[in-house]
Amino acid sequence: MNYSKKLKWGTLSGEYGRELGYGSITGQSGTITGQTYRAGFQHATSNGMILEGTVRGSDQAVHNANPLSDKSFSADAGVSFHVVGDFSTRLGGGWQNSSFLSAGNEFRSSGYTARASIEHPRYQISATLNNVLGDSLPFTSQGLGLGVGSILLNPALILPSDYRALGFAMHANPIRKVEVSASWTRSRQHLDGILNNDFELLNCNLTYHFRKLQLESGYIRFNQTYALYPNLYRSRFYVKVQRTAKVL
Repeated sequence: MNYSKKLKWGTLSGEYGRELGYGSITGQSGTITGQTYRAGFQHATSNGMILEGTVRGSDQAVHNANPLSDKSFSADAGVSFHVVGDFSTRLGGGWQNSSFLSAGNEFRSSGYTARASIEHPRYQISATLNNVLGDSLPFTSQGLGLGVGSILLNPALILPSDYRALGFAMHANPIRKVEVSASWTRSRQHLDGILNNDFELLNCNLTYHFRKLQLESGYIRFNQTYALYPNLYRSRFYVKVQRTAKVL
């Protein structure tokens, strides 16, 4: 079910859905019930400022000999406004919460996101931050070799976890037919206070458009340390030539 309405102060929209299923889940016959929903708004002021927000969520339950249920909820809001000249900025953020409940365990996670950007017809810069705290199943350690049912029914396997990520992106058209782009992201995850995943990615490229040809050169660097595995590092410099063609 969908709803959309344009009002004097802005636009309001929403969605709602129900689900019902029957079958074999986790080795047991049973039924599945659930729902999803979303509501959002957008409001523009007389001075060009735009406010917008969204709330969404879902929940699902499995009804059988080993009942399961999971829920998720998130809220997001943002604002964009003119700064000076051709420059404008966007600010926003959100919060999310989720849970998974089985016969023996209850896993929960919650966190926030934040983002900011400065935009110009020829230059754009943005930054994002993501921070999540919760519990995690130790699939990379003592959870290996166990069946799904054993993991879900053993409360001793719950581990506290945290995840943090930071990213920057840039795009520019300094002169006609030339594009410059760059992005960098770094994320770290801990399980029970021990670093489990350290990931970093850098991607830079320069593109020149010459008639129907697109000449691109770039550099990619990838660095990751995962659990007890050796550090993985790769880098690559490339040059690429593209031409579009129409096939009749």
